[in-house]
Amino acid sequence: METIYFVYISADKKVAAYAVNNPSHSERYVQGFSPSESGYRAFRKDRFIKSFERFDDAKKHADLIAPTIDASQYIFPEKRHDSLRKYDAPVFDGEFEIYFTGFKKADKDRLIERAKLAGMIVRSEVTVNLHLLCYGYNAGTKKMELARMKGTIVLNEDELLSLIETGEIPDIYS
Repeated sequence: METIYFVYISADKKVAAYAVNNPSHSERYVQGFSPSESGYRAFRKDRFIKSFERFDDAKKHADLIAPTIDASQYIFPEKRHDSLRKYDAPVFDGEFEIYFTGFKKADKDRLIERAKLAGMIVRSEVTVNLHLLCYGYNAGTKKMELARMKGTIVLNEDELLSLIETGEIPDIYS
């Protein structure tokens, strides 16, 4: 299993070291299971600072440069504070296809409604053109891996709701 180690600057301008197992790459993102974050995560490629062969080396570098990093060279989303904007659809390039898995029926129905309000097409299975898979507490890893290997971005509920509000996949992790 391939693992990558890197230093990254998140949307909240925090510099930290990360590891990602079995990464998949899209034009704009790298995603995979992050043991340091205990879950699937997506990272914007334009916020990678440096890659390393070992996690310890990435951690040392992150600790060294964090106090002096010039965050102005990275792109950060604007925060929306207007409560009326929370149901606005972000600007997507084309229509997004989304699939939900691992949710209780009431939660899934609520999320489907939010996705539809945002202009997304809700699918009943993992398809070839699927853009997003949103997973809940009871999602099977096999389905998530299948989607990821097809180039689908895998998000949890909080990440999806942030995407709907801001138009960007969040990368603010602990």
